[in-house]
Amino acid sequence: MRGLNMSGNDCGAYSLKFIECHLFGLDFSFVNDENIKEARHKIAFDLWEAANDAVLQSRMSTFKPPKRAPVKLVDLG
Repeated sequence: MRGLNMSGNDCGAYSLKFIECHLFGLDFSFVNDENIKEARHKIAFDLWEAANDAVLQSRMSTFKPPKRAPVKLVDLG
């Protein structure tokens, strides 16, 4: 995977695309500097679309985190 992320500005996009490749069992070679700009645009569009989805907004407004057992604090000092 030499020569990836030569711009130094696409770490987040590469991370998301690598997760997506792993999830779908795709080869990581599909993600490279030649197509990462389009991938960034797709990620931005997907986030914009989700933010403007009335059903998702409704679900998020009524979300309640699951109850968890109390966790003991650990002193790292």
